[in-house]
Amino acid sequence: MKFITPVDYLYLFTRTVAIMASFIIGEKCSIIFHDTSHALGGMLAAISTVIIISDTDINDSLSMGWKRIVASFAGALIGFIYFLLFRFSLPGMAICIFIITLFTLLFSMKGYGRIATIVLIWMFIEAKMSHIPPFENGLMRFLESTLGVIIALISVWLLSLRSKKTK
Repeated sequence: MKFITPVDYLYLFTRTVAIMASFIIGEKCSIIFHDTSHALGGMLAAISTVIIISDTDINDSLSMGWKRIVASFAGALIGFIYFLLFRFSLPGMAICIFIITLFTLLFSMKGYGRIATIVLIWMFIEAKMSHIPPFENGLMRFLESTLGVIIALISVWLLSLRSKKTK
């Protein structure tokens, strides 16, 4: 059993910078819409980057990124519809989680239900903390998540350029 393996320092550096950039950009974008939730926006963007960035090739990452964006949209849409009709409640959150999980299972996006659920939970957290309009809440969460995906994809693309040079 090997305890210490060689470290790809370029990957390590790129991943760290991408996650930090996602947090900062997500936070700055959130401030434009709603200044009290900027840390949540940064965290959601960073989480999206963490989920997407890996040492897979760019084609795998693009496919994964696209599905994550669709899942983020689905989570934001379900949250938006819920908050048009109701206020924050734990039973409401449970129903929405059930619906988003069902959606991702029906459309063969089982693994992508995580980001949809995270977006949905983020909307519930924000709704509990403030009285943000539903459309703004959904739009912010979708944009923050999408920003994180885009930053991850750019990072994977940059790393793939190195791989092409070494071949």
